[in-house]
Amino acid sequence: MTLKLYKNKSANNVVFKDLQQIGQDLNGVLREECSVMNPVITIEIDNPTNCNYVQIVEFNRYYYITDMVSIRNNI
Repeated sequence: MTLKLYKNKSANNVVFKDLQQIGQDLNGVLREECSVMNPVITIEIDNPTNCNYVQIVEFNRYYYITDMVSIRNNI
């Protein structure tokens, strides 16, 4: 699936967000069966701490990044 990572500079309750795209579009993989509301995705990225918002193109939805877990180098 295609992911677009962003830095959200707006408050969470603002409808029209001030977004800055971070890097190129990424390919991600669902880690297991999950809901559309709370997906868990594996990606490979050097510095994920710059991102706090993501668009999953195939779901046509945006999500706040609430947790990051490092599995191994850059994953």
